[in-house]
Amino acid sequence: MKIKKLTSWVGVSVAMVAIMGVARADNTLTYTKVDKGGATGEAQKMLIRSGKVRIDLPGGKNAMIYDAAANKIFILELKAKSYTAMDPATMKQMMGALSAMQAQLEAKMAAMPEAQQAQMRAMMSKLGQGMLGGGKTPVVKSVETGRKEKVGDYNAEVVEVSEDGIKAIEYFVVDRGELKIGDVEYATLLKFQAFFGELMKSLPGPMKQKMNVQMMMAKGNRLPVKAVHYENKEIKRTDQLTEVSSDPLAPALFEIPAGFQQRQLPIGAGAAK
Repeated sequence: MKIKKLTSWVGVSVAMVAIMGVARADNTLTYTKVDKGGATGEAQKMLIRSGKVRIDLPGGKNAMIYDAAANKIFILELKAKSYTAMDPATMKQMMGALSAMQAQLEAKMAAMPEAQQAQMRAMMSKLGQGMLGGGKTPVVKSVETGRKEKVGDYNAEVVEVSEDGIKAIEYFVVDRGELKIGDVEYATLLKFQAFFGELMKSLPGPMKQKMNVQMMMAKGNRLPVKAVHYENKEIKRTDQLTEVSSDPLAPALFEIPAGFQQRQLPIGAGAAK
């Protein structure tokens, strides 16, 4: 009788492990740039496991690790063997320092002749500093078009994102189950997306909206298999999912490599240790 009960318990345990195995697994999603002729270019990998996300950026020089428990992202410079830590508080502090710098520049420019002011503003705009000055925040809308389109092996739904009524991105999304993204991994992606949103809150309106438009569409249990970016109503870039893997990932991939030195953030923002 005891043997029968033990056998029954072992059977239930094995079944539970099997179910849990379906519910979670490490994931690797590879997105590749595709040109108008269909030729592929640079690739970006997103590695996902419980509580952590790693993104290997195109070119192989940089990577980014998100750690949900630490509530930080770590930006790795692979060749330089260094890293920078970032969290919402640090970003807010850094943006405050940048704003103070710009206020000082504005005060100095006020005493300059108009022609010199124009030159300085043009130079700042090229450097991206002009975006700190506020500017008009675009109205961003996301619309479920109801359209479906074949993307590789997937029947994707089309979500259109616009800025001030002008199409900015088309996302082609599918249910996460089609990409074998488990409950735990999808929950991690949602945390990463929420963290990124908190990080962006410190940015001025135009910059913040631009970054939000570019964020991945981990929403409604769906993920993109393709993203088409537009500029001046013309296609600027297309990224397409070209590889999906559920193979186990080495834990070391989600840690700062041994020997990497921390770089302090500029402009007196301090370091997030």
